[in-house]
Order: sequence, then structure tokens, then C-alpha cells
Amino acid sequence: MRMPVVSSMKTLPLSLRASTAEEDGYLVTLTTDMNADASYCRVFDARRVADGLVCKIQLPERISSSTHSTWVAGSELRRWRH
Repeated sequence: MRMPVVSSMKTLPLSLRASTAEEDGYLVTLTTDMNADASYCRVFDARRVADGLVCKIQLPERISSSTHSTWVAGSELRRWRH
């Protein structure tokens, strides 16, 4: 059995007002499972990674294993709609 390919991992911090430590936040990664022909967004609590996933979201399309990501405010995206 092959493990999913992890293409990138980002840290999403909690609100600065709520944060008291470096680990206050979430680890977000995109993975591709070539056997299932599917990709997922996986979220972990940065303080409790060993506890496993907080959530796993299947993406609508399989992404390339070399896909990278970044976080921006929706208002900074040209075609953002509320």
C-alpha cells in the first residue's frame, strides 16, 4: 500500500489575540493519493499532531504532487465573490 504524496505543508496561525505559543494554530497540507486518483486537504492541530487529523477534505479534482499553496485574504483575489 502506497502512502499519499504530501505536496506542501503550511502553518495557519490562530488569531494573534488568542495565540500564546508558537504551536497555537493548524498545520494544513495537500496530499495526493495516486491509487485513489484523489487529492485531499488535511488539517492537524499544531499542538496535537500525534492525535491525528482534525479534518480531511476531498478536493474536487486531483492535484499535481508538485502543487504549492499560500494563504491570502479573499479580498486580494481578483475573482473573489462573497
